[in-house]
Amino acid sequence: MTPRCPRCRLLPELCLCADIPTLATRTRIVVVRHASEVSRTSNTGHLAVAALSNALLVDYGLPGRPLDLRPVLGDRARVLWPGGGTDVEPPDTLVVLDGSWSQVRTMRARIPPLMGLPSLDLPAPTEAPRRIRTAPTAGDRKSTRLNSSHLVISYAVF
Repeated sequence: MTPRCPRCRLLPELCLCADIPTLATRTRIVVVRHASEVSRTSNTGHLAVAALSNALLVDYGLPGRPLDLRPVLGDRARVLWPGGGTDVEPPDTLVVLDGSWSQVRTMRARIPPLMGLPSLDLPAPTEAPRRIRTAPTAGDRKSTRLNSSHLVISYAVF
């Protein structure tokens, strides 16, 4: 197995840890990562958590490791979800589901605390964010893969 940086998970010669900023947020960000994303070096959820001072990464669907989000959710928690409201006041906790669209739909339906949690949608960016992947159709925002720069700039940093 090729050695990788334990923080950014890239090859040592490509390590970007020195370039990961530390961003303070009032809103606590809880990234719930699907089990199939854990070993992917292309997964960016862990990078966003590394950059955000008030963030937590939890994994969903790992054998023998049940997920209980109740201790980390507060009264004013929201889940980032297309078509949700765009609250003026930031929530105390923002849950971000990390996986493919199929995976996050399943996670939203199967994780009990998320079933009734109000959703929050981010406003469309005023300029297109830099992307690794291209949406299948213009304006498609179904993918909830974490784009940390969009999330941070649009909502979480105050």
